[in-house]
Amino acid sequence: MGCGLGLHIQSLIEQRDLKHVVVAETNMDRFFASCYAIDWEALVSPYLSSEERSFNFVLIPHAENEQQLRDVIWNHLIEYCPFFPVMTLFYNHLGSPVFDRIIDAINSDLYVHLFSFGNYDDELNQLNNAIHNFKQDIKRLPLPRKEGFDLPVCIVGSGPSLDERIDWLREIQNNVIIFSCGTALRALYQHGIKPDFQVELESDFNTFVTQNLNEDKEFMRSIKLIGAAQLTPKMFSLFDDKRMFFKAEGALAGMFALSDEAIKEAAPTCTNAALALAFHYGFSDILLFGLDYGFPNKDQHHASGTVYYKENGPDGLKKATTHQDSDLIPIESASGGSILTTSFLYASKRRTENIIKTFKHPRVFNCSNGSKLQDANWLNDESFDAQQFKNHALNKQNIVNYLFSDDTKLVSQIEIDDALNTMRGELVSMVDLFNDFLKKPIVGQKSMVTTCYRMNKWLQHTLKPKNQSLYFFIRGSIWHFLHAGFSHSFALHNQNESTLFIAVWQKEFKHFLENIQSHFDDIAYKEFDLATDLMTQRSIAEPESDMCLENMQWEYVGVILQENGKYAAYP
Repeated sequence: MGCGLGLHIQSLIEQRDLKHVVVAETNMDRFFASCYAIDWEALVSPYLSSEERSFNFVLIPHAENEQQLRDVIWNHLIEYCPFFPVMTLFYNHLGSPVFDRIIDAINSDLYVHLFSFGNYDDELNQLNNAIHNFKQDIKRLPLPRKEGFDLPVCIVGSGPSLDERIDWLREIQNNVIIFSCGTALRALYQHGIKPDFQVELESDFNTFVTQNLNEDKEFMRSIKLIGAAQLTPKMFSLFDDKRMFFKAEGALAGMFALSDEAIKEAAPTCTNAALALAFHYGFSDILLFGLDYGFPNKDQHHASGTVYYKENGPDGLKKATTHQDSDLIPIESASGGSILTTSFLYASKRRTENIIKTFKHPRVFNCSNGSKLQDANWLNDESFDAQQFKNHALNKQNIVNYLFSDDTKLVSQIEIDDALNTMRGELVSMVDLFNDFLKKPIVGQKSMVTTCYRMNKWLQHTLKPKNQSLYFFIRGSIWHFLHAGFSHSFALHNQNESTLFIAVWQKEFKHFLENIQSHFDDIAYKEFDLATDLMTQRSIAEPESDMCLENMQWEYVGVILQENGKYAAYP
């Protein structure tokens, strides 16, 4: 961080075997001076001619602010899986306070980065769900209007502060569009507020199980659902009128989305998706209700009326909101002081802040009383003025009619077949290439570094520009393998243990690659029948059953352990 005259960089490279170097500098005069102090060409040329090492300059002469500096450096570093973040050493040459803050900001978002990987199984589950939804003729949302929507939109999550701010929402509900997100639907129902749209993102079957706990099915059927294409098909079945969208950061968008149709930054939660939709369609004002991303205490984790407090709710739902003190993180609250959050909620909060920064919308209002959100104007009882959100050109029905217009294009069977065949062909080529990477035994840590670098370099510099669909489809699992192999091989200080681990890792990685093609074929080219497809009836967290045993009838016989150590049937 900061090149100075470059002499320290030259000395370090001469004394240590540095595999990958990134030099970030904002002062071009200082960088220009370094060109007279050292021979950059002589220093960098060995890296440029090597297939095992890299050297990059990140020169940022006209950054508007620290956030932009952080974003440019961050976007460069995340290309270096698994070396970032497993073994990244920051050196702030001149002790710059600005670079210190940027380094702290990067380190604080490491969990957000690791959480965003995804994996092959989840991507395949999303693809399976999407094909079912296409075959059910779920219509897609229209493209945004150039002029946007001159009307405020309220994005409603199920954070605990929704209860104390519900009167604000009630006062303006007839003059704004209301996006209900996930479990907020039941809370709004309990308060007597009907949202204009319900937004759902998650592909997992458990999202359907959770929403299906809502008692008033007639109320649910009357709500218009906006769901991601990968949504579990059973979720779509709960609502009469529905539309789907494609999130940009996923394989499905590249496979099926039209130009300018995919929604950017629409993950990892449904509140993030709703916020991304609001930016995508250009609403005049964006009001965030119940987007707390934390809670005042671990027993008050959601708004009252949500399924989390339902007496006969499933144990899994209650377990998901039972937090140990050691798992909770204190963060700054919007009103001052602090609240508690979890790693998952913190990741969602940071994604929310990043998307607000990205779109630079001037009128984003934090109407929640939870976490402080950067670049969102926090409103309290004194600053909330309902009247400013009531005088707009459009009325609600105009927007509802536009978003749910029947003049939309379905995904045809021909498009499905073409996309699957293209994906399969690219997958086969990738497997052949990666098998070549793993063909020779990986001996020692240096060999592991080289193997990881070559694989990730191909992902980032060859596959990503050429085929983003396959990139997002497979990147997560490849990155997980690289992180596991690299980090554990260096963490094991006993050389024999490290060598044994690398051999096991290499074997399992090859096993994954050897089976992925047939597994993809089994899922992608089957007969798509909702009634018999087990993938649409179980959580992604549940392991797949053996196809050979799937249709067998089982008879269970109790056994006891006798004193002689043998088992016998119950009498």
